[in-house]
Amino acid sequence: MRAGFIQTSCDSLHDRIAAAKIQLTLLDRQVKTAKAQVRFNDDDLTNIGKVSAERKRAVRKEIEKVSQRLKAAMTARTQAQSALTSLTSPPPAPVEPPGMELAKYRLEVAEGRVEAMQSLAEGLESLLQLEDISIMAYQDRKALIEATNPQQRTKMLESLGVPRERLWAWENVLDDELASSSADLGKLEARAASISPEDPRFSLFSEQRASTSEKLAMLQRVSQAVNAQRKLVKRWVLEYSPNPNEVGLMRRISSLSAASWGAVKKFWAFEVSTREAKVEVDGQTITGKVPITLGDLLRALLFFIIGYWISSIIARRIEAGLVARGHIVEAQAKTLRNWAMISSAASSSSPNAKSASAICSTSMASSEPSPKSTPARRSSAAPMTWKP
Repeated sequence: MRAGFIQTSCDSLHDRIAAAKIQLTLLDRQVKTAKAQVRFNDDDLTNIGKVSAERKRAVRKEIEKVSQRLKAAMTARTQAQSALTSLTSPPPAPVEPPGMELAKYRLEVAEGRVEAMQSLAEGLESLLQLEDISIMAYQDRKALIEATNPQQRTKMLESLGVPRERLWAWENVLDDELASSSADLGKLEARAASISPEDPRFSLFSEQRASTSEKLAMLQRVSQAVNAQRKLVKRWVLEYSPNPNEVGLMRRISSLSAASWGAVKKFWAFEVSTREAKVEVDGQTITGKVPITLGDLLRALLFFIIGYWISSIIARRIEAGLVARGHIVEAQAKTLRNWAMISSAASSSSPNAKSASAICSTSMASSEPSPKSTPARRSSAAPMTWKP
């Protein structure tokens, strides 16, 4: 019998799951149909602005009331401070005067009341700021809907992500304050069992609990508003963000190439150093700083490598010709070629290029063999015979 009851419950749950799936499918179709017909124009934005203005007026009225209550709380705190000062102004006695503990507790409650009123005022100001953020988010959404190309849509998505991140951080701060206020209220509730109604601190204790509860309620109100606005902005961002599973191969390649080209341009334009440059304009000399980028250094290095490679090819051809005609031996030709390449590299990077060239030419002149002292090498291409 028990097994039959469990089986019936399972069948009922399966039926409810199937009905929920059918309802979800129907809702998806309705959402797609409504999304195809959705429009957001200037009139809608104007109506949203009117509703936001009405909410702001209501919040400002609450701020005025809280300001009056804050003045009364500050007056009560001043009175409690005066009463405590009057008890502590005489010389200290070995025994604490009667009413000292109650006066201290009354001052503590008054300070808590002032703090609670200030928290209420700050919470209402936060609601006004939240209305401004909401209007800005709706304006960004309108611009996102009207975007005609992917670049504009990406830009507006980034702009819409700014309030989303701000609301996320705001919500985290509110969660911490809510946890702290809830803990304070829990402590007060725990102390409530130890205070009887006949205790003179009972009314003060009730006032302290009311202030803490009011502060907690305001924090919850602001937290709910921030959470709702963050979820709304998040839904807008996810609605218009491209789905990676639906993006084609060519779109992915295009996005990757655009991102790679942007990274290369940033790397190329990275500023390594600066140099001073003087320009004459209408007879006046203007001195400014010209940046030296990493691209300039890479370009100079590329030109140097190409020039060195071309010079190396020319030097090898000259070396082969000299060796083939028997004007110089191969080892000396390699040495001279190395000296020539070193001097050419030094001439492009060192101010002593002339001295290097002179040393190279002197070495070549001194290393060239004379027909009287060195026998000539015979070449198959140009046979030579020395006469005495």
